[in-house]
Amino acid sequence: MEGESLICRTTTLGEANLSIIPVTADGLRGEVGEGMISSEYNLLEPNANAAYSRTGKGCISMMQVLYPHRPGDTALPRVRKVPVYRHTGERVHDGQAEACGIQLPGMEEEFILVVSHRAPSGHYDSYVVQGMQIFGEIVLMTLHGSKKQATVII
Repeated sequence: MEGESLICRTTTLGEANLSIIPVTADGLRGEVGEGMISSEYNLLEPNANAAYSRTGKGCISMMQVLYPHRPGDTALPRVRKVPVYRHTGERVHDGQAEACGIQLPGMEEEFILVVSHRAPSGHYDSYVVQGMQIFGEIVLMTLHGSKKQATVII
């Protein structure tokens, strides 16, 4: 696990690996510990595990990007927290909705995942992200230059 960023990655040579990338490390704690894994029935082997925690009042969330790597690939995507606003212009608290932007290595497009922590019940529950008004519990936005597209997942 890397210092301040708290990015955790597996580093098995010659095999596929995985990175866990926190969208924001503010107030987040992370540690690598020892555990057990069973890759075949009735056989336990020691294995490292990552644990993240955050405390606070009200709705507390942690957003991470799970990024798989091909064998030998170590490049990470660019991950950023994206602000979410009400249609009236006020910034939305993370306990209501959050968004993260992901730009994969070698790609020009940026993908933004918007998660509403409660189901929208009316037009007043719409949000504005990157200048686009959206409505839904989970929305995937694709930005490529000045072109924007939104797909409502739920």
